[in-house]
Amino acid sequence: AAPELGGRARHMGTSCSGASASATCCQGSGDGPASHGDVLLRDENREVCQQQFDIFLVKSANSTLGIDVDLLEGNAMLVQAVHETGMLSEWNQRNPSLAVQKHDRIVKVNGIEGNADLMAKKCREDSDLQLTISRSRP
Repeated sequence: AAPELGGRARHMGTSCSGASASATCCQGSGDGPASHGDVLLRDENREVCQQQFDIFLVKSANSTLGIDVDLLEGNAMLVQAVHETGMLSEWNQRNPSLAVQKHDRIVKVNGIEGNADLMAKKCREDSDLQLTISRSRP
């Protein structure tokens, strides 16, 4: 049986810190819901538009997320691959405008942020998951 998936998503803004960073709203990309979660990050070398959104998943007994992540950053989980089976693959099929993609970052899991090891543990152990996804767009 396919895992039961929550079908809700919420856009979130991002915040900038640091003396040389500033933030202004990006123009909507036209490829998804309203751009309320888009923020333009500027520093002296580059401009990067960051999109952040929340997804909600409900795991069944034998379900898996179906992703490979890199924990090396320490403060986020970098998505290395989304498998053809698993909860995120099903989420992506049902929510193409908010599909989780390679190179996205999972920056918060059920209120935990800044600790990739603890976020990964929450993904393995919790049945209800609220994931905050961050995506950079040039």
